[in-house]
Amino acid sequence: MSKSHLSAEVLLSALEQAIDATVIIDDRNNVIFFNKAAENLWGLPKQDVIGKNVSALVPLVHRADHDSFIDKNRRSGVSKIVGTSREVEFSRADGEYVCGELSLSKVLTGEGRIYYMGV
Repeated sequence: MSKSHLSAEVLLSALEQAIDATVIIDDRNNVIFFNKAAENLWGLPKQDVIGKNVSALVPLVHRADHDSFIDKNRRSGVSKIVGTSREVEFSRADGEYVCGELSLSKVLTGEGRIYYMGV
């Protein structure tokens, strides 16, 4: 497929319909994308997550420091997590603990803004 056929609409639809939970945060650490698989995984409707700080999705033990970890990566570019996959544990909205594998990617836009995508 040529790049001319790969539109933002196609990419957004593909991410929305992906079988893996996908979360994208903006340069202020707020969730800007939360697909149906993410809704099912966390047990949270999209409207309760979009616009909120991503720390609401991480385990309580990491919430207080989560923004500083992200911001440090934005400033330094050095991270132990970004660009890797690792096993993580978190709790769903109903309190059930879930284990899964998190792949975390840095997304640098043409304007120099840094976003992050977790799958």
